[in-house]
Amino acid sequence: MLKNLAFFSSLQRRRPAGEVAVGSRFYRRESPSIVWEVQSLFMGKDGVAYAGLFCTADPTLRKTLSQDALRHDGRNVQIMNN
Repeated sequence: MLKNLAFFSSLQRRRPAGEVAVGSRFYRRESPSIVWEVQSLFMGKDGVAYAGLFCTADPTLRKTLSQDALRHDGRNVQIMNN
């Protein structure tokens, strides 16, 4: 029973996802040392909002993800500015 309570306690401590904006930084849970920064935001022809990202360690590495995936799929973590 205590394990279940600990699980819910960790959910309460989780921060809500922030807005995706140019300059926002993210990392993948499986590779936290690789930081991706949002370079552009755009609406695809399919009506989905996308973000163009580049790797801060090697700006030649780029990828495109939906803004929804960045915020809600659980694989990406936004780095909050303090």
